Amino acid sequence: MRPGIQRLRRRRIGQLFIGAATACGLTAGLATPAAGGEIVAPPRLQNLRLDPPTAYLTFQDNSDAEQVYFAVLRERDNPDVEVKGNLQPTTPVPGVGRVVTRTYSGTVKPGVAYCATVEGLAKIESATGVDAGKFTGPSNSVCADPAKPATDLALDRIEGDEDLMVGWTRNYWVYYSNKGPAIDGKAVITAAVSGPLVIRKLPENTTFNGFTCTATAASGGATGGFRCTGGSLKQGESGKIPVLVKVAKPGIGAVHTSIGVSGGAADKNQGNNLSTLNVRAQ
Repeated sequence: MRPGIQRLRRRRIGQLFIGAATACGLTAGLATPAAGGEIVAPPRLQNLRLDPPTAYLTFQDNSDAEQVYFAVLRERDNPDVEVKGNLQPTTPVPGVGRVVTRTYSGTVKPGVAYCATVEGLAKIESATGVDAGKFTGPSNSVCADPAKPATDLALDRIEGDEDLMVGWTRNYWVYYSNKGPAIDGKAVITAAVSGPLVIRKLPENTTFNGFTCTATAASGGATGGFRCTGGSLKQGESGKIPVLVKVAKPGIGAVHTSIGVSGGAADKNQGNNLSTLNVRAQ
């Protein structure tokens, strides 16, 4: 090959290498994110609480570029069934390492256990000024049992004579109901009488929804009473229990009753756990 042709061929190859290097540099420049936001790591989910139709997700944010977060919830016992959507509020978490609680609402089923993950979506400006979406990747998975319905036992009313004569014996009927989940052997009813009334006889054990009753001493103005434990009530079930009294003297008094659950379980509506009927004897 003639020397002139070889020099021309070497010159053209060099120009191709320079052009390729320039093109690679431009491509790298377009893909480089601008400062001010970096995907460091996915969020870390700390807690999942279910209160259908809403799920509460508490997580630690580990990056500073996310604009929104979304959750994926899968039924624990049927993982092919999932729901997903944006967490509310749809606002960024300022800084890195902050712990926040966000909610997902709408299709969380009651009575179903779920497992959840959280993921962030960031908007990162490229060198061209065009925002590019980038996901953090999913967090760890946390599972939770379905929320148990809150206890709601109620005293509906007390029925009986309010105007009495000394020497009379009377039955007062205490009506109660269960507006919450079933109570198995843990319902408690107390009764106390005051003023002219004294307890004549305790309710017969296990006759009224399984309650077993024992006498309580007179105190705080009461002239006696009883405490019944071990009651069982299905959801929506109602019943009644008697307060059997004797009118011992003239005066003003009352029948006082309460209902609850043993073991310290809170009742979501404590306004209907007490009932009083005032009486007058002559």
